[in-house]
Amino acid sequence: MTQLLSLLLLLVLWIPAHAQSWVLRDDGIGPLTIGMSIATIEKTLGKPLAGPGDHENQQCFHARISSHPDVALMIEDQTLTRIDIGHGNTATSGGVLVGDSVEKAKKVYGQNLVVTTHAYDERELYLTNLSRDGKSAIRFETHQGKISAIYGGFYKSVQYIEGCL
Repeated sequence: MTQLLSLLLLLVLWIPAHAQSWVLRDDGIGPLTIGMSIATIEKTLGKPLAGPGDHENQQCFHARISSHPDVALMIEDQTLTRIDIGHGNTATSGGVLVGDSVEKAKKVYGQNLVVTTHAYDERELYLTNLSRDGKSAIRFETHQGKISAIYGGFYKSVQYIEGCL
């Protein structure tokens, strides 16, 4: 038993701190924070973003991180403004995942959630948890009682229905 505990402790100490914290927050994910430039993101990750070729001439695009394939970074005017989770095992800071029930999101985020009707289907919802300063938010999109997508970032950007469109 002592060997197992020692091995677990060694593993926890070996994993970099930012790798342990790849959860979606209203202000970022892992070591990335909303408002970072592309250059700062790439320096922080130690590699270039995977996305459309010429980043400098695109007003808005989504980029991927090879080590986190379920995470998409929305870049507007060379700045990280939103992080999208559409599948996978990346949770919010409250522990909510794509595929979890709407009830779980409501239980975790409680009275802080603003509930609005989905733009394309009046049976579905957007659940938005605004940050204390009102500048950022986490937004949940629903489908048949489950969370179908999660967005975190600047309040204005998480409200975009079609991402960059």
